[in-house]
Amino acid sequence: MTELLLLRVVHILAGTCWLGTVLVNTLFLMPAVGRVGAPGGLVMKALTERGILRWLFGSSVLTLLSGMRLLSILAANAPGVFFQSRMGHMFMAAGSAALLAFLVAMMVIRPSHARAAVLLGRAGDASDADRRALQEQAARLRARAGIASAANVALLVASVTGMAVARYL
Repeated sequence: MTELLLLRVVHILAGTCWLGTVLVNTLFLMPAVGRVGAPGGLVMKALTERGILRWLFGSSVLTLLSGMRLLSILAANAPGVFFQSRMGHMFMAAGSAALLAFLVAMMVIRPSHARAAVLLGRAGDASDADRRALQEQAARLRARAGIASAANVALLVASVTGMAVARYL
């Protein structure tokens, strides 16, 4: 019982941090940073130095691992019956959405932002023509990350919603 309670607390708190950070970044921070231009890059650098990426990665991994363990505990007595139930289906769908959100973040969002930052850093020392080309490449990467971030928000909201209602199906 103690393991179950501890896992639920970790899962809920880490999931709340994960979704909250993604929502603030996607809906407020990144649009504001994009709007102000170069000073926004300084804000992002400061956030990175403060550990926002480690925080986001840690909370997502804790959420996923605790969720997997919770699922294994719930299904332990009768896995066939559990995974055939509506509750089991919903927990699996919600967990899959969270895992997909994690993969989108690691494989699309993070690399796109990192590459855009490198390009913008190089643009400062480039000729006018090269600077424009680098800025255009960075803008395309940021747009790609923005689309992936919107998908990430949708996946995480769907996951949290599924987790919230699964027990009542």
